[in-house]
Amino acid sequence: MTETETLVAPLLELHRWTVNDFHQIIAAGVLDEDDRIELINGVITQMSPIYAPHAACVDRLTALLFKIIGQHFCIRVQNPLYLAPKSQPQPDVAIVQLQTDGYRLQHPTATETLLVIEVSDSTLAVDRRVKAPLYAGAGIPEYWIVALNEHIVEQYSELTNNAYQTIVQYQRDQTLQSTSVSGLQLSVNAMLGQK
Repeated sequence: MTETETLVAPLLELHRWTVNDFHQIIAAGVLDEDDRIELINGVITQMSPIYAPHAACVDRLTALLFKIIGQHFCIRVQNPLYLAPKSQPQPDVAIVQLQTDGYRLQHPTATETLLVIEVSDSTLAVDRRVKAPLYAGAGIPEYWIVALNEHIVEQYSELTNNAYQTIVQYQRDQTLQSTSVSGLQLSVNAMLGQK
């Protein structure tokens, strides 16, 4: 690292946005609420475009989840989670506790979130290295990655000291049982769809 890089690098870390800052930036019109952005660890990040296989998988997961557990839990699709103070991700699917107001006044928090699912085509490294620690650090008990290109589903569970202790990869023809959502069992084939 050069002397200039050594001097500049700490300056780049001086300010990380809070969720409140993020909301104020959007309210001020600097960013549009329809922009594909999310706040991760204080950094406003651009989300990847949604390609057809990704969208089809999210639709398939949503239909399956509503059929199996829709009466007992709130299933949120590509909507924010409030992980204060510095994160507001928008996972592809989040299963959260039911609320009488339907989360009209505030997005669900980590304590209300049972399971987060990310569908990954071009974002697998981020989903593993950034999102998994983010969700674990917030205290979300279970996390799945539907890795479309690898034809697997990864289950992260057994949260201890803000880290997932167990990571299991499921292949086609296997079935995944949720550790945090009672009654939720899905086949990998159903999640991935046709080959």
